[in-house]
Amino acid sequence: MARLESSLFAPGAIDEVGRDDIIALAKSPGDPAVSIYVPVGLHGDVARDKTVLRDLVAQAHVELAENGYPPAHIKEVLELPDRLLGDDTFFAGGMRGLAIFCGIEGERVLRLPLAPEPAYSVAASPWVVPLLSVLEGAGDFLILWLDLNDVRLYLASRFSMSRLFLGDVDTSIEDVLPDEDRQAHISARAEGTSRAGRVAVFHSKGVGEEMTKRHEGHFLEMLAAELAPQLAEWSTPLAVIGVGELATALAGRLSHTPVAAVRLEGSPSRADERFVHRRAWEAVEPMMTAGHRSAVERFAALAGTGYTTFELEEVAAAAHEGRAESLLVASTRPAWGRRLSGSNQVELHEYAAIGDVDLVGSAVGDALASGAEAYLAGAGEVPFTPVGAILRY
Repeated sequence: MARLESSLFAPGAIDEVGRDDIIALAKSPGDPAVSIYVPVGLHGDVARDKTVLRDLVAQAHVELAENGYPPAHIKEVLELPDRLLGDDTFFAGGMRGLAIFCGIEGERVLRLPLAPEPAYSVAASPWVVPLLSVLEGAGDFLILWLDLNDVRLYLASRFSMSRLFLGDVDTSIEDVLPDEDRQAHISARAEGTSRAGRVAVFHSKGVGEEMTKRHEGHFLEMLAAELAPQLAEWSTPLAVIGVGELATALAGRLSHTPVAAVRLEGSPSRADERFVHRRAWEAVEPMMTAGHRSAVERFAALAGTGYTTFELEEVAAAAHEGRAESLLVASTRPAWGRRLSGSNQVELHEYAAIGDVDLVGSAVGDALASGAEAYLAGAGEVPFTPVGAILRY
């Protein structure tokens, strides 16, 4: 497997949230469990972020007191967010949100790449449904940065990007040209130097258009062959980013699939890496979120056949028994209640009572643990709330 050469952004600044995290949290009992979601870093104002968190902690403190928990226990449960409020350095970095889970064994603080709505819950287990937004489009993809004199390969996710070591791959067109053509190409580059001191690599008049195209084609053929072993290590989408028609030309020579070509107006070497990452994500997003769209379409197609349900009691039972293929969650608001002992029936409450859990979050945890998928449905995608399920049987 190709090794990482450097991490460009996100690693260390945010936490990668996976399905195992959601499963573990959903199944972590608390006495009680307190969950706090707070946006941070949106205004570059740490004092403002801490004020929002402090207000949420205060509200949770009041609810715990109203539920009869003694002051000493409340102080113990809320020790984690209280400690964070005293640490200015913690709020620095690239995160956009915090999810704090306390009152459970193995308390967690997750630094999120997306800003959640400020909210808290006090229940018998953590409130996990807001984390589904971070899980959307989860997984790795590759970015092939194609500049004729600077080829790079990156391993990326929706929120991060790290450069991969290319080893013996020829990463410049000058590395593969015959000696006489290399000299002509270098001369053309010198003639094409811009006022800013940058060189015009792609359309040099000194070489002639026909020779330039021949050189480019030869380089792309060799590059595709040399990249093949490294790309074969990855069964992930690939975005090829280059100027003009170069990205399309190289993508057509690669056996890797799926692949998307992204055309830039200028050389990638002049582009900000975050901009390149954003353009690459836009290209591969339909591939990375295909499961979500398929679940929405399947739910609509199977409606009325007995293979779908949006009755919360039935969804919870199917998820618990491993009969759910996919869940579509239409609201992040908790549905408070509890499973009745010795049955698959659930009891819903308008407000959280001591011992209640978010039944939607509990179903999400059960579904993910059984190998099913869970997606946060957007506005207008589904005709129900709070949750629906596609059933295996």
